[in-house]
Amino acid sequence: MKMRIKNIIKDAAFLLLFASCDSSNSNMGVIEERPNEGPIVYLAVTRAQQEGVDSFNADATDFEDRVHDLAMLVFDSSTGEKVCEYYDENIPFDHKEKTFTVKMMPGQRDFYFVANMPMAPLKAITNRSAMQTYMQQMNVLDEALYSKAATDKGFPMSRVYKNQTVDRGGTITNPRPFLPDGTDRKVKLIRVVAKIEINLSGVTDNLKSISYCHARTRFLLASTTKTPESAHKPQTLLTEISSRKYIYYIPEVIISDPTLVWNQETPNTPVNYFIVETKSGKKFNVPILSNGDEAQTSYLKFARGEEETTNPKKPEYSVVRNQHYKMAVTMPKEDFIAVKAEVLPWIIREQGVDL
Repeated sequence: MKMRIKNIIKDAAFLLLFASCDSSNSNMGVIEERPNEGPIVYLAVTRAQQEGVDSFNADATDFEDRVHDLAMLVFDSSTGEKVCEYYDENIPFDHKEKTFTVKMMPGQRDFYFVANMPMAPLKAITNRSAMQTYMQQMNVLDEALYSKAATDKGFPMSRVYKNQTVDRGGTITNPRPFLPDGTDRKVKLIRVVAKIEINLSGVTDNLKSISYCHARTRFLLASTTKTPESAHKPQTLLTEISSRKYIYYIPEVIISDPTLVWNQETPNTPVNYFIVETKSGKKFNVPILSNGDEAQTSYLKFARGEEETTNPKKPEYSVVRNQHYKMAVTMPKEDFIAVKAEVLPWIIREQGVDL
C-alpha cells in the first residue's frame, strides 16, 4: 500500500528518558547486589517533561498527554524469554518526572511499552509470543475518549523497540543510559488514536450541525499495514468546543484497498468522514484523508480522484494514529463549501510553547 505517513515515531508527543541517576526508585522493591551472579546491567528510566520538545502530563486542559498507568516488558530477542518488567500504576497528574532503576542480563532485547491500559493482563504475560498476541488484540475504545481524555482516563499508547543491544555495566547508583535504536535517550509513546479538528468560517449562521461517521469502535496497540474489520460507531453529533470549532478523537484505521474511490453522495463504509448540515437541509460529506494536504485545486475533487490531470497524487483514505487532522471548512454561501486540510504531527501546545 502506497501511503504517506509522516514520521510519527520522530514526532510523537510523549517521552521516557533513559538516563543516569544518583539513586534508585523502583516499585518492584529494593534491587540487591548479589555476588557472583554473572554479568548484569542497571538501567535508569526517567519519565520527564522536556520543555520545547515533548510533553508528559503537561496538558491540564484536554489531558492529551496524560499517562496514569505504564508497563515496560523486556524480552530476549532470540528466545522470547521475559527478562525484565516494570509497572507503575495510578501515576498522579502532578508527577512530571520520576526515576526507577531496573536490572537485567546484558544481550539483545525487545522492549515493549504500554500506557493507560489495564495492568492485570500485562502482568500475566510470560513471554514475547504472549506479548505479541496481546498487542494484536482488538480493544474497545472507551466511549468518553472520543470526545476528550481526562486525568483518570488517558488515551491508550504503546511503543516497541526490537533487537536493542543492552551492554553490561552500570551500578545501582550510576546506571547505564539506554539509547533506543542507538539514537538518543528518549522513548516516545504513540497514541492509538488520531485527533480530528474541524474549524468553520464564512456564512456559518446557516449551520445546523456537524456529525462524524464511520469511526471505528476498536483499536490495536500494535502498528499495522491494514486495520482488521470492526464495528463502526453510529453517526455522532459533535459538540462545539469553541466558536465554530469541533474536536473528535478516533481509532486509527489503515485502509489498503487500491480500488477504493470516495463517493460523496453514497459514502463508502470504510471511510471516515464528517457531515456539514445547514439549516436549509443541505448536507456536505467530507472524508478524512491521510494525505489531504496534497490536494491542489479542490479537496473534495481530490478525495473523489478527480485531480488526475493536474495532480499525480492519489487520495489515501486511512486515518493514521497520533496524527492531527486540521480541517478548515469555509462556507462562502449556502449551497457550497470549500475545504482545506492540514495533516500534522500531534503535539501539545502549552502557554504558546510547542512541546
